Amino acid sequence: MLRAACLLVLAQGLLPGAEHWIKLASPHFRMYTTAGQGKAVDALRTFEEARDFFASTGPSKALPDLPVDIVAFDSEKQYEPYRTNRNSFAYYQRSRKCDYIVMQQLGRDYFPAAIHEYTHLFIEHLDLHLPLWLNEGLADVYSSLESRNNKLMVGTPPPGRLNALAALGPLDVRVLIDAGRDSKYYNKQDAMAQFYAQSWELAHMLLLSKNYRKGFPQFLNEISEGKPAAQVFADVYRKSLDDVNGDLRSYFSGPRIAVTLFDIHLDEKQLKPDVSEPSQFELDLVLADLLSTHPQTAAQAQARLEQLAAQAPRNPDVQESLAYAAWGRNDLQAARQHFDSAVEDGSKSARMLFNYAGLLHQMRAPPEQLIALLQQALVLAPNLYEARYDLVLEAVRANQCGTAITAGAPIKTVTHERAFSLFSSEAYCQWKLGNANDGRKLAEKARQYASTPEETKRMDDFLEQMNRVHPPQ
Repeated sequence: MLRAACLLVLAQGLLPGAEHWIKLASPHFRMYTTAGQGKAVDALRTFEEARDFFASTGPSKALPDLPVDIVAFDSEKQYEPYRTNRNSFAYYQRSRKCDYIVMQQLGRDYFPAAIHEYTHLFIEHLDLHLPLWLNEGLADVYSSLESRNNKLMVGTPPPGRLNALAALGPLDVRVLIDAGRDSKYYNKQDAMAQFYAQSWELAHMLLLSKNYRKGFPQFLNEISEGKPAAQVFADVYRKSLDDVNGDLRSYFSGPRIAVTLFDIHLDEKQLKPDVSEPSQFELDLVLADLLSTHPQTAAQAQARLEQLAAQAPRNPDVQESLAYAAWGRNDLQAARQHFDSAVEDGSKSARMLFNYAGLLHQMRAPPEQLIALLQQALVLAPNLYEARYDLVLEAVRANQCGTAITAGAPIKTVTHERAFSLFSSEAYCQWKLGNANDGRKLAEKARQYASTPEETKRMDDFLEQMNRVHPPQ
């Protein structure tokens, strides 16, 4: 699921020669901006600190596998052509090639919005499927990340949230958890302010209060599995929604708001970026890629990409972008041709090879073609674990069990959604290779992750057959 994350905090709309662009690179981010070096360095420090926080408090598999690109607008006027929501001056956008965060401006007043959007990126890479209130509430809580004497402080109220709670009043938890993207609470200004404020307060209580925080990891997992919030509150906390409402009404009645401090594990070398001037060609490609993620600007993006291809017909990055654009409009054959060109032109992008294999899978190509691409991707990026997972499955399809076992061996963690497929495939391969005991252990492990009666029966039948042919010793 991980894609090359390109976190674009776009500094200004690209008008060739109109602005002085600089490019800054830190260990985990690249930034394109016209907002000035001082603001850009401060912003990169904030992003690196946020990444360090998430790396130390969450599973590493949730972090993007490639550097995140950040770019940044310098005014509302320049941001306007890229705006997707009337009420927001920052947003997170994901595509097959990149993850984007688009921002109106840089500066300390905009850092909370930047970290809010970076939290969305982190949640998505965790493969969590959260309801709107919890997704936005957690992003708001983490948006308060702030350096304090070599510590990171989390939990202070985002600007305007306490005022909104006081002015607009509480929102019943039942209304909050039912609000979706098409409701007035996500589209009308006052209702939206109330929704965000209440989402922040509830997420803050779950994450940081002494009565809720211990159960929060279980709460997060269960609600991500799609269970109704009322059921999860009852299962995890033994509380009804009326109980939660009562706790929420009194949560901020005391003199203090709970905050938490975390250590920072960064040195100054990680916080000192390299600064250069990007070429106009590079900037044009960055913004064309961003435009291609929105249906309303896809045609404009296509025209820009074709112009870039005319300037540099053997550039693999442009061919890759054209492939994603074609894929986005469901022209699979054109996408395949552009991916072929990118490979022929010398692309060294493991992510591109992985995505090309995904396209071929969608086109029902023979597994041998996918295996070759996935193996090339893993030569370039051995830790690209989605490629390893896909290689296991494709190798099983091709009856190449040795390849499947070799590919899967380095995988140490796997998402719940992928666990059954991975372990059942490896169990089959170990059995086929004559390793019955290893196959039995993997089949029993797969059975634990079965999500349907059919999957459970499949493993029961497999274990019965294995035990009959190769009794446990």
